[in-house]
Amino acid sequence: MQYKFQDNPLSVDREANANPLKPFKPRAGRKLKAESQIIDSDPAIQRYYTHLKSRKGNAGYLSPQSQSNARTAVRQFLEHLQTPITNHAVTDLVKQKLANPQNFTLDDKIEEYSNLEPLKAHRNRANNLIGIFKANRCNIVAKSDSHLASPQTKFISDGIIKAIYKDLPAEHQLLMSMQAHSGQRIAAISKLTFDKWDMTTSDKYALLNIPQIANKSRIAHPTIIPKPLAQEIIKHATQAQRRSAFPNSESLWRDITKLAAEKYGVRLISHYLRKRFQTIASDTQMNPNEWCLLMGAMPTKGHLPEIYSLNDLNKIIQDYDTHLSNALALDKNQTKETHQEPPLKNNPNTDIQTAILQELREIKNLLSGTATPSPAPLL
Repeated sequence: MQYKFQDNPLSVDREANANPLKPFKPRAGRKLKAESQIIDSDPAIQRYYTHLKSRKGNAGYLSPQSQSNARTAVRQFLEHLQTPITNHAVTDLVKQKLANPQNFTLDDKIEEYSNLEPLKAHRNRANNLIGIFKANRCNIVAKSDSHLASPQTKFISDGIIKAIYKDLPAEHQLLMSMQAHSGQRIAAISKLTFDKWDMTTSDKYALLNIPQIANKSRIAHPTIIPKPLAQEIIKHATQAQRRSAFPNSESLWRDITKLAAEKYGVRLISHYLRKRFQTIASDTQMNPNEWCLLMGAMPTKGHLPEIYSLNDLNKIIQDYDTHLSNALALDKNQTKETHQEPPLKNNPNTDIQTAILQELREIKNLLSGTATPSPAPLL
């Protein structure tokens, strides 16, 4: 279709100039962009960025998210103080506090700001502010508790999860399967470029090598997905001319969450699959340090396996094949070549209706106190 208007001499052939594969990049408002540049040029903020780069695990890296958090915290706090945004506003506050360390007006203002609604957002930004002043050797005694109680994740039976999975288009199914098998956070794996996918070490599995800066716990580690699944993902991404698996993961998960809520009445978000991985893994005989490593989490006991030792890596792959692969699968076709282990106590039957009934019986037993609840999931 061509969009042309004869009365408009500036009209163009939109179809001829369209590039459907060009990724959408939202543009920041001009005022917001200008304010961000002003805030970044403040010497106190530059000092804070240098401090973040030097922290353990960051290896000189400053994430865009850390910059965005600092800018938002400074912008909103200066508005709260009714102070103009300048390239020295934070530096002026630092100098005032250092000159009068017993004057707690600034400390009180930060605590006042931290208690604004929405509470969790303002508590997090207040902690950003405290970190900025601390990086400038300025002691702030304000307290901002950001560890607020959050609603407990509601259990979703595997039967319902697999029913949701079957109702989804192929791309959404691939995304869910990748997360279900890897146990990693969506941000770490969805945009991991294919040059970090190892397809040669194992005949059955692909190893996704997560770099240190991409992992929240700052641990470089491998995670595992079945090779047939990895091949499907790479094929799909190649057709879309992508260098990573799912750069559009956020929009895909909005679709999944919407379908789950409207058709099945459950809240299914990407992080639930990480909790599902931990819950299933904790009921197996697999070494907890091994599956913690695959999730990119710090082990609660002992030490991390030596991931650069070929023997340890082969053992992790073998244990994953024995204990986890089939239990994690949303689609058995993607694990058809893997080891068939004895069923775990939490493994659902392949029949969805039977699986739902089984899970309902387990919930009833939990409510009546006749069953032992699963351990709390890792965050």
